[in-house]
Amino acid sequence: MYINSGNNVQNPLTPSELNQTLASLLKSALNSFWLSGEVTDYFRSRAGHHYFSLKDPNASIRCVMFKQQNNLSIESGQQIVVFGYLSMYAPRGTVQINVLKVLDAGSGRLQQQFHQLKQKLEAAGLFDAARKQKLPAIIDDVAIITSPEGAALRDILEVIQRKNPLLNVTLYPTAVQGHTAVRSIIRALTEADQSNHQTILLTRGGGSEEDLWCFNDEQLAHIIADLKTPLLTAIGHERDVSIADLCADEMAITPTAAAERLSGQFSDNKHNLENQSSYLDLLMQNNVRKNQQQLDGLTYRLEKQHPKTRLSQQHHQVNHLSHVLNRRLQYKFEYAKTGLLQVHNQLSARQPEIRTLQQTIHHSRQGLNQLIRSRYQQDQNALKQLISRLSSLSPLSVLTRGYSYTTDENGRVITDSRQVKNQEIIATQLKSGKILSKIVERID
Repeated sequence: MYINSGNNVQNPLTPSELNQTLASLLKSALNSFWLSGEVTDYFRSRAGHHYFSLKDPNASIRCVMFKQQNNLSIESGQQIVVFGYLSMYAPRGTVQINVLKVLDAGSGRLQQQFHQLKQKLEAAGLFDAARKQKLPAIIDDVAIITSPEGAALRDILEVIQRKNPLLNVTLYPTAVQGHTAVRSIIRALTEADQSNHQTILLTRGGGSEEDLWCFNDEQLAHIIADLKTPLLTAIGHERDVSIADLCADEMAITPTAAAERLSGQFSDNKHNLENQSSYLDLLMQNNVRKNQQQLDGLTYRLEKQHPKTRLSQQHHQVNHLSHVLNRRLQYKFEYAKTGLLQVHNQLSARQPEIRTLQQTIHHSRQGLNQLIRSRYQQDQNALKQLISRLSSLSPLSVLTRGYSYTTDENGRVITDSRQVKNQEIIATQLKSGKILSKIVERID
């Protein structure tokens, strides 16, 4: 079937032709497959290609993996699983496997266990977003669970010291790999959860899949799901995802990224303080406008009173008081703004306690509002006194003492008897009501 029908004793095949035929036959019969075995006779060429044999107790076969296909370090004695296809090396007539991908045999088993546990816990709801807690907006206290000898802890503390030295850190040392790691991590998590920290960070640096396997424990997953304290995890490198990461309330890709996440609240608090300062500015401006409107209303009422000359004087006094009040309010506003700026500069220079600063601003704002209300009440009382004085000088107040004034038919005030004639109608204005009279006799 694969040999040319023209082949005979007069037209024999050459070894090259036979090997090419066998290579085609092998490739068509087994185009690709997975194969497991133990690595022997491993050799790496200067060009970067890998040559080795895969064996079991009864047989072995040669393999070649070109450098562009290498995705795992290989050594003799290692149990691996390869994906590839059969080929024939024509110059020697030997069958070999062209390897396209290599997996550690142990990793394959662990991956299967990981996916089985992941499916089980996911079905139980341990990964649901609804049960996850949010990390506090302001973090002042954090518990770190990790190995005290690990590089991850040094990196985290360095970032926290640089980004937010006010953050209080409590270390709960634990093993992070090996057969005792799970029990040690659970004990540290339980202790930290009972100590009322704001946040817990569970972390370790990178490692092999076997090194990180303690974070894929079912009992540990349930402990994490039952924590009262929000949990942040940062386990391994960016590509590593563990069961603990999936159960945690939040996950960081590296320990350094976790430290940045915890320290970032300091910058947020600074931004909040700036927003509060802007709000206070707006509140002061609104108070000034409100007082100005009230003063404008009082001024309008004064304009409706007479005599005109006295009213004009009172109007000028009101404007003067308004300007004085505005200047004092502006002074208090600038004083408060300067105080806030000083507090802001102190925060930038000394990185103070945010809550204390917020309380100071709150008390300052209350004191300033009290001062504004007190000054407004004083000015309002002074204005009432001025209005009372104006009222006492009004012609109407004179009428209450029994006096009256008389006008002619045109409404002109009569101060001389020669201003009227006999039989002319005149009007006398009393405190209450008016009398119309006819002149019978004029006595000059």
